[in-house]
Amino acid sequence: MTNSKPDRVKLISSDGQEFTIKKEIAVFSKTLNMLFNSSSNYIESEAEAICLPIHSKCMRRIVEFLEYKASDKNVDEFVITDEETVDLLDAAAYLRI
Repeated sequence: MTNSKPDRVKLISSDGQEFTIKKEIAVFSKTLNMLFNSSSNYIESEAEAICLPIHSKCMRRIVEFLEYKASDKNVDEFVITDEETVDLLDAAAYLRI
């Protein structure tokens, strides 16, 4: 018997861009983990996609960070520019990363 739960989830940015990532990477975000967790009461737990109030430029960097973190548990340095600092801090707070 195959597992009907997808191993990938789709994150949709506020401007409509879609980012598909492995569910095992999404769980590094406490918010995404809670929303996609099958034991939660959120409708998103049954969905394969979720719309987020984060612009695609920032979402792209968040996805890069989640993939970076998944590849190396000891995240020493993830370089961000001064221009993206505030937006990334807001997004990281929202996603609880």
